Amino acid sequence: MTERPPQTPRSSRRAFALFAYGFRPFFWAASAFAMLSLIAWLWIYTVGALPLPRQPPQLWHGHEMVFGFVAAAIAGFLLTAVPSWTGARGFAGAPLVALTLVWLGGRLAFAFAAVLPFTVVAVCELAFLPALAVLVAPPLLRARNRNTRLLLVLAGIWATDLVFVIALGRGDVLLARGALLVAIDIVLLLITIIGGRIVPAFTTNALRARGMAADLRSSSWVEAA
Repeated sequence: MTERPPQTPRSSRRAFALFAYGFRPFFWAASAFAMLSLIAWLWIYTVGALPLPRQPPQLWHGHEMVFGFVAAAIAGFLLTAVPSWTGARGFAGAPLVALTLVWLGGRLAFAFAAVLPFTVVAVCELAFLPALAVLVAPPLLRARNRNTRLLLVLAGIWATDLVFVIALGRGDVLLARGALLVAIDIVLLLITIIGGRIVPAFTTNALRARGMAADLRSSSWVEAA
């Protein structure tokens, strides 16, 4: 008789871990959506399709890059950084699944905005950032963390999305374009603030790991400017 191979204990088997950490579903979604939306845009541009009612297709492209791709990346970052900042338990499981589905619902709603009722498109699109804020706000507020002000950044991005949706309902191209430009400015501000904190710290740690002296210095007036 041949011996049967040992069975792997159930507890040690590798589980489906996409929703075990906040960055996993949203960084993956951002990467996948960047590729898929580019293919969709090339098709839209080639055939002259109008994915948004009473709006040029370029605004669909701009909206999905900011409120689809960038919003997913911001969510992945915050859902990973907030537990590190506050010492709170990480986001995983059912809440993370639900938030991912809300983001996906917004993308599907805008993909079929030309045929869906406007109210459905508006509700699906505007639900994501408030849902994200509901998850990350409690640990930030409990810890009185200095990064709590990033909730204002989320509110600002959501406000520009609201204006875009209002412009979509009115067929106001200039208002929609202006909302996108302001949203891009807010995202650039967010990247500047986070990069200004993370890059010097990572650089200092890398230099110290090589045995090189590195003093992290900051200037409040430069940061304010």
